[in-house]
Amino acid sequence: MTKSQIRKSILERRKNMAEEELATQSKKIALMLEESNYYKDCSIIFTYVSFPPEVDTIAIIEKAWSDNKTVYVPKVKGKELIFYKIYDFKSLSRSKFGILEPLEGVHIAYGPNTNPDELKLMLIPGLAFDPSGNRIGYGAGYYDRFLTEHKEQKFVKMALSYDFQIQKQLEAEEHDIKVDYIISPDKIYECRRRKGYDTN
Repeated sequence: MTKSQIRKSILERRKNMAEEELATQSKKIALMLEESNYYKDCSIIFTYVSFPPEVDTIAIIEKAWSDNKTVYVPKVKGKELIFYKIYDFKSLSRSKFGILEPLEGVHIAYGPNTNPDELKLMLIPGLAFDPSGNRIGYGAGYYDRFLTEHKEQKFVKMALSYDFQIQKQLEAEEHDIKVDYIISPDKIYECRRRKGYDTN
């Protein structure tokens, strides 16, 4: 199948998931993440604010706050993705697509002065993934550009995925950035294992 066909198929299947199933699968994925060493060892988390029927990240963000982790979430500005540090959901507003985003002028933007050696966990959205870490996103390339521009930073790149989103193999283009791990409800895929980290 082509990328557009895969996107259409996944979107349709995801849309037809029952709310109870969405909640159950999201809780399993969140627990797998929270019990992993890379979550425990990272003090900074970059994550999108989920929009149903995506895997729920709201609970993950709340858990990160309770664990005294710094949380950054993105805002789309033109063709650029800007991450802002947030402390609660009250100061977020919905974009024209219905996605919660930080308000400019209220939050501190992620900047170039961040210590590049400090390990950061980044949850990357997508529609389809394969065990090698290839992904099909929503087609805009925001995360590929952001990670390319900040390649000096030490990001552990992770995807949260329902089982049916994981394909046997996806075609990758030269500019596509792979994820290091994929967390499904029952398994953690080590796509590009990082030295010193395991799934315990």
